[in-house]
Amino acid sequence: MRRPHPGRRNLPSLLARATAPELLLVRAMSRIALCAAVAYLTLPGCLVGDSADVTTPVELAPPEDVPPANPPAPGNRAGIVLAHGLGGTVDSFDPAIVTALQADGFYVLRDSVPGVDSVAVRAAALKTQIDAFVANNQLDKVHVFAHSMGGLDARYLLSTLKAPAVVSLTTVSTPHRGSVLADLGLGLQRRLSVSQQEALLMLTDVLGDRFSPAQLEAALTDLAEANAGAFNAANPDVAGVAYYSIAGYASVGGFGNPNADAACAAAGATVPAPSSLPSFLKLTGPVVAGEDRRPHDGIVAVASAAWTGFLGCIPTDHLDETRAAEKPAADMRVDLVKLYRDAAARVK
Repeated sequence: MRRPHPGRRNLPSLLARATAPELLLVRAMSRIALCAAVAYLTLPGCLVGDSADVTTPVELAPPEDVPPANPPAPGNRAGIVLAHGLGGTVDSFDPAIVTALQADGFYVLRDSVPGVDSVAVRAAALKTQIDAFVANNQLDKVHVFAHSMGGLDARYLLSTLKAPAVVSLTTVSTPHRGSVLADLGLGLQRRLSVSQQEALLMLTDVLGDRFSPAQLEAALTDLAEANAGAFNAANPDVAGVAYYSIAGYASVGGFGNPNADAACAAAGATVPAPSSLPSFLKLTGPVVAGEDRRPHDGIVAVASAAWTGFLGCIPTDHLDETRAAEKPAADMRVDLVKLYRDAAARVK
């Protein structure tokens, strides 16, 4: 009988039957997988297993509010909010994207919400920053471009907290239907024969003292496939807001996936050949794909990223959707500046 793939929902039963050496291997691989999921942060702790000091409070950098080179008159002022994902910071989006949008006449805000916490906490911080952004610049409307978990923050903001100034939301590889990597993290925490605190510390020590075990659990809970249905039911699309979504598509070695044509299908879009995953996403990619070989970007399956107004797939991995995280510029398959300028032109 074929052994079930560790990325699928029978993970708890697999872990329950695992031997001690197998559990150690799973723990080590899960460390790397979770590091990749938050690879905006440093990796050394992931590889050497340094202990976390979870008592140190984190002081967030202020959000970056950039006016256009030639500010338009009141009555025609539009702002763009660049909302970062899990583990991100105000620096997650490439400054070249900001400069280009500014040159196109937009006020630009790079948000600075807690890198690791629940959607509710992150969305509350996002609301505060958008409200100030609108008031300080006398904006008439706001468009949100959100990467990964930032898209869930924005949807919660629109549906639950309300943000009347926001008239569009474009998500890039947001796990609207969850990411199995979060289920993996929660499965380790809840199913292995270790205390909850020990399991969470095992996951948090990859990121040092940037967050607490409770914050990690809250983030993973909101990102899990198992909980996506309830989140979507509680946070439906808001009437009057334009929604668009984009998925990343990459693979080990850049080899094609026979399921990509169906997964990436969108009106007026062509299905690209996949980008090649960087080194550490080669571990997470097969887990996200699972036995049914779902196309993905190394962190989020295309089927999860596809939401209202799906525009298709772009040939890049999860880490290169806001800036070139590892690849040299010459190896990038996507022009990020053009990607976000096109998104702005779509909603202008």
